[in-house]
Amino acid sequence: MNMLNWSKGVDGQMPGIVGISAIVIGILSLRALSADPAVFVETKLSFMIAGSAFGFLLFNFYPAKIFPGYGATSLYLLLAVVSILSSAKLATALLVMGVPAVDGIFTIARRMLTGRSPFLHDKKHLHHLLLTLGLGQRGIAIAYWVFSGTLGILALTLDSRSKLFALILLIVFLSGSLLFLHFIVRYTHEKNTS
Repeated sequence: MNMLNWSKGVDGQMPGIVGISAIVIGILSLRALSADPAVFVETKLSFMIAGSAFGFLLFNFYPAKIFPGYGATSLYLLLAVVSILSSAKLATALLVMGVPAVDGIFTIARRMLTGRSPFLHDKKHLHHLLLTLGLGQRGIAIAYWVFSGTLGILALTLDSRSKLFALILLIVFLSGSLLFLHFIVRYTHEKNTS
């Protein structure tokens, strides 16, 4: 829930990720529907979450007219509930929301390693770094959606072992990219101040 909450830094970023994640979980639930008709409730809930996220996105895309407040936490909670109703969907949810998850874990580790509280905010999340490098809010939000959609397609096509391998690759690639972006931003800042 908190990792999605941290993905509200750019207009339209969070509702797009939630909507894509809910659709992927809903499609996965549809596959299991023939074997277990009780999954129908979970499937409906997944698509309702996607509908509410995309409905909100219409007003939250840059330039936003409405902003997600603390009420968005209920959306995160519902997405978490449908993710853990089945263990197979938990791996799918982790993969499709891999970019905000790795960014969140990296942020907590970075803050703790520098002696800061992991709960104090800063402007060093992935979307902040991309904004600092000159990318626009629309481009950043769309990039997050493309990553989530691509990872969602992988989550739907891969088996459990391959999902784990893809998640490890994502963690390594994104952590390396975050370290590189931090270096570039610091180098650019030092160059501009000298």
